[in-house]
Amino acid sequence: MRKLSRALAVLSVVVGVLVIGSSRAEAAPRPIVVFVHGFTAEAAPNWAVMAPALTAAGFQTQVFRYPSLTVGAAAAARSLGATVSALAAGGRKVALIGHSEGGLVTKTCIIEAGCRGKVSHWLNISGVNNGTLISAGLPGTALGDMGVTSPLVTRLRAENSIFRAQGIKCSVAWTPTDGLVYPPTQSLEPGLGCGSVQIAGANHFTIISDPRTAAAAIALLNR
Repeated sequence: MRKLSRALAVLSVVVGVLVIGSSRAEAAPRPIVVFVHGFTAEAAPNWAVMAPALTAAGFQTQVFRYPSLTVGAAAAARSLGATVSALAAGGRKVALIGHSEGGLVTKTCIIEAGCRGKVSHWLNISGVNNGTLISAGLPGTALGDMGVTSPLVTRLRAENSIFRAQGIKCSVAWTPTDGLVYPPTQSLEPGLGCGSVQIAGANHFTIISDPRTAAAAIALLNR
């Protein structure tokens, strides 16, 4: 009887190991996280808090930079699409985290450029993806693209279904005291099915380095 009990115990351990091993083998690899900065922030240490936090949580990260003073959001989105396509080679998914104009660039890439079908998660941090009333300029330039009634913003608003069809897990980190996205609720994306996290007390610049924003990113990426 003792031998039978021992045999059953060993068998249960082996089965448990096999199940765990099978689950790990079947689990999809974590997405590569790509950070996309905002207007004139190419050289700024935007991700000094979030990047280490995500690395510690087990995520591989990469920063995408574009010359925001000389190209508009649509052109930057096409360049981002090429980067994402290279990272997604072999079927691996990519997560995009964009701040300010980076929210508009990433959204444009997902809907109209090379990010389509390759993105698993999207975090928009105080993004101008729906425009801001304090930005104006020629269409095709960064300031022009960020306007509430810009051709790009208007077009994207009509293409929400393209985003939703991709099944992307998405969220918005925003603050009612933003100061640059006006009104601040312009960052929200209910039409895309994105949840939101309010970072109270932050402004347009401090929100990106707020530990609560990093925590929101990790929570989204673990979904």
